[in-house]
Amino acid sequence: IPAVEVAFGNACSAPTVRADKNATLVGALLLAKRVKPQEWSDSERRAAPRLARHAAGSPTNASALTWPQHFIPILEKAETAERSGRTEDAVSAVDELFRELSEFTGELYRRQADRLQRSGESASAHALLRTACSRDGASRAVVLDYARLCYRLGLSAYEREKTEDALRYADDGTKGLRAFANEDKESRPTLAALLHLRGCTLSRRGRFADAAASLEESVGLMPEEKRYQEDLNAVARMLNESRKRQPASLKRIKGSMRNAPCPCGSGKKYKHCCGT
Repeated sequence: IPAVEVAFGNACSAPTVRADKNATLVGALLLAKRVKPQEWSDSERRAAPRLARHAAGSPTNASALTWPQHFIPILEKAETAERSGRTEDAVSAVDELFRELSEFTGELYRRQADRLQRSGESASAHALLRTACSRDGASRAVVLDYARLCYRLGLSAYEREKTEDALRYADDGTKGLRAFANEDKESRPTLAALLHLRGCTLSRRGRFADAAASLEESVGLMPEEKRYQEDLNAVARMLNESRKRQPASLKRIKGSMRNAPCPCGSGKKYKHCCGT
């Protein structure tokens, strides 16, 4: 954070060092409490991201608060409670602080990822949002942004017939999104699109059984999408045809050979797939 680095150098005449994110955030807050307001120059204020605090229904251009103005009161509340022997209140205040910091950090990641995508750096945006998800997988907004980007990158890979990349993006995008799909209607179209992409990719790779399962799930999430149902029907026909084409000698296989991979391409053992 440029503003914090400059202020730290001015106040303490010491170099900045790397630390884990919690230590860095708390250290920045403690520093902001020590540094006098006038020491934050105009250029430093422009370098420091600002956090907009809006009441419910307030306009989006409401006055923004600087980091110290928003976070320091919460830290002071925790300090006051701890000194007064109200440890439980102090812990609650610290929990509130980290919830706010986590939410704000997620917004910073999202804004930067959006800038990267608009400048054509989708790979960098993907890596940034993946990091954000690993740090806070409970943030629906971050997970949804990541899933949507995974779909765009996966679809691009699918159209260029890079099925391995397409499958990786589809799998990455669905992982975190599943936790929200049951309760959050906004997440369902994206999850369904990722599952549809996954099913089409698996079908192209000849894994018809897995493709059908993925497409069936996408239809369950978005039954109004006729294209999903049409693709599921097509894959189901290909799966049936592939099973009919199996030689009779293969169907009669017994013993240890039944543990071999199924020739239909599902990736499962023969005895658990077409050999049942």
